[in-house]
Amino acid sequence: SQNKMYDIQGGVIQTGISMYLDGSGGKYTKDARIRRCGWAWVQYIDNEEYPIWGQYGDLEGIQIVPRSELRALHNAFLSIINREGTNGETFRICTDCKYVIKGMLDIGKAIESSNGDDWQTIKEIRKVPAANDIRIVMVKVKAHTSEEQIGTIISREDRVGNDLADRYAGRGA
Repeated sequence: SQNKMYDIQGGVIQTGISMYLDGSGGKYTKDARIRRCGWAWVQYIDNEEYPIWGQYGDLEGIQIVPRSELRALHNAFLSIINREGTNGETFRICTDCKYVIKGMLDIGKAIESSNGDDWQTIKEIRKVPAANDIRIVMVKVKAHTSEEQIGTIISREDRVGNDLADRYAGRGA
């Protein structure tokens, strides 16, 4: 089946605003036979209008959550590349997935892993921002935090962004 992708507010990436990624195994995440995965990248501005930008969708192929996390990263990179006038910009990309952070730190090793084809694609895409003087800063944020943890182990901004990505990835699934 053809996978679906949805734009949130046109899906055009904004500069100077953190991006949040997530993958989801959906409501049947524990049952590999019927699991359907989704992914999302989002950005938001914390004001009364609360605008959100981004994309989300379902995952094609093998339905495992690490692949959906990679799909979110892949589509975030494509959004950065496809945006006009991003030369010289820095993008802060936040994820609660240690697998993504570790893979980005040692992409050669990641390519040799079970999702090597996906990592190879990420490696190729990653060359484009570098060639256009675009800096990518990957940030690990804590997953599934509570209100009480804001200001100690996670900022309010990162908690809201991470929760939004989680919600949209779930929709994608």
